[in-house]
Amino acid sequence: MVLCDREQWTSDVELYAPGYLALEAEGRGGEYPLTSLTVPASIESIKKQVMIKVQDPSFTHPHFSFITPGRFP
Repeated sequence: MVLCDREQWTSDVELYAPGYLALEAEGRGGEYPLTSLTVPASIESIKKQVMIKVQDPSFTHPHFSFITPGRFP
């Protein structure tokens, strides 16, 4: 199963850095104002497609496991 494709990647970039891809297409990606990055609190209601895929009960991968939020090894 492919977890992320180009369409999802493009969607994520636009979500977190609105307008960046347009500047990059013009060859001006380095001019992107970092103040335009989206604050995570403003997007927490959006469930990423990759999370929908991995939370599907039919999704299996032998080396895949969830990390409890806020707890890292």
